[in-house]
Amino acid sequence: MERAGSSGLAGLLLIGMIVAFIVLAGCTDRALMPVSGSDTSGIVVLSDSFRAGESIPQQFTCQGENVSPGLSWSAVPNGTQSTAILMQDLDSPRPGFTHWIVYNIPPGSTGIPGNVTPGGLLPGGGMQGNNDAGRTGYTGPCPPAGNPHRYEITVYALDKSLDRSVILNRTGFDAAINGSVIAKGSLLGTFGRHSV
Repeated sequence: MERAGSSGLAGLLLIGMIVAFIVLAGCTDRALMPVSGSDTSGIVVLSDSFRAGESIPQQFTCQGENVSPGLSWSAVPNGTQSTAILMQDLDSPRPGFTHWIVYNIPPGSTGIPGNVTPGGLLPGGGMQGNNDAGRTGYTGPCPPAGNPHRYEITVYALDKSLDRSVILNRTGFDAAINGSVIAKGSLLGTFGRHSV
């Protein structure tokens, strides 16, 4: 009797393992991916201005002072030669409208202050690229009146420094970091513009 009970239990365990394998095999990478706004590859990105998934305060937008938010991030992996930041509108008519590009931030840095002066160089190292509004530096969220847009700020750990002799636009930035990203992490915020 005891043997029959043991083999029955073993059979149930085997069936359970087979079912678990089938369920896991059917999962796609998409189902296992973290939700937007969370750490995607080892870097945690935070802002002292807003929390992940929340509305970006008006002062950082075209309806306010249009200044850049302060950002901080966790330590980057060994082998990082520079850090870069990209802020884009995920819901713009032209997807990925670029609001801010910063690159060549020293690898030991774990953040930048708010209200960074527009123009090329950052205090303490780093350069600002050209955004899609045609300016060097930050330009805040400014969607058409209506539904809020999602704004993604991504911090990249790179295995090289980027060309300092030119101010990069989005096309140049994407090409320059291609194949050189060691780790990254994103912070997602939203903003909806009110009609004036």
